[in-house]
Amino acid sequence: MSIRLSGSGNVTDLHRLWRTEKQPQNIGSGVFVDGYVYRSNAESGKGLQCLDPTTDEIQWSQRTPAAAWGSIVKAENLLYFTGQDGTTIDFRPNPQEYQEISENELNESCNGTIAVSDGQVFIRTDKHLFCIAE
Repeated sequence: MSIRLSGSGNVTDLHRLWRTEKQPQNIGSGVFVDGYVYRSNAESGKGLQCLDPTTDEIQWSQRTPAAAWGSIVKAENLLYFTGQDGTTIDFRPNPQEYQEISENELNESCNGTIAVSDGQVFIRTDKHLFCIAE
């Protein structure tokens, strides 16, 4: 659902841009970059999507190795996604096409969202806390 942020009182009918009943299940949050929402899906293999929030139009969809419960994170000019199988994918926010930069496997299950701090990436899996840095 998308609602225009203005007005007061019950603005549901007047300010609703769109509502879609059948969306994939999402547990983690998407990220809004340059007018588009990038989100992951909690259903296995459904993957990543880029969505135009003004129209509900899917710009692209990309299958991933696993479902995701964590949120997509933006750091610098990239987006990061970690699936439940521990695979982290980083990709460019581009509404025209999916542009994967790399895919890295930790070989452990993960339901968390990565954290970024001072050039370091932290990933909590079911068994370990990884810190990845140069």
